[in-house]
Amino acid sequence: MLAASRASLAAKSTAAPASSASAGSSASSSFSFYLVFKPDSPNYSIDNITISSLNLTAATTTSVLTVSPEFDVTVRADNPNDKIGIYYRKDSSVEVYYSDVRLCNSVLLVFYQPSNNVTVFRTALKGSGIELTSMMKNSLVMEVRKRGRGVWSFFWGKHGG
Repeated sequence: MLAASRASLAAKSTAAPASSASAGSSASSSFSFYLVFKPDSPNYSIDNITISSLNLTAATTTSVLTVSPEFDVTVRADNPNDKIGIYYRKDSSVEVYYSDVRLCNSVLLVFYQPSNNVTVFRTALKGSGIELTSMMKNSLVMEVRKRGRGVWSFFWGKHGG
């Protein structure tokens, strides 16, 4: 699952700060902004995923399995807007989850994406010492045996959020 980034738009509105006296003009300025720029959300897809490392360590005294995964992910970001560029600011991240447990993450590059642009970039995601219970371990093993692959969720958003 790839959720949308919290990217800020590079267009500026001329609307004044909202106050009780100017709330109506602010609303009409926002509506005018929408009509002129017709903003669309960016589209994201994962072009390639490589599991570069998946170190598993089992504790002998407990049923806990520790995993330290590393993924190389190629992300395709498509900005379909005609008049709006997107600034990807610091603290944007990608995270990989299995059964609601965050396995690894990475902070993304800071960059500007112009309007009507497709940008492809790679990022390495790393996790260390993530504890999986025996139930999660068994579920992962059964899923891989059954389908030949695991079920992974990818989230894109503000780092640490």
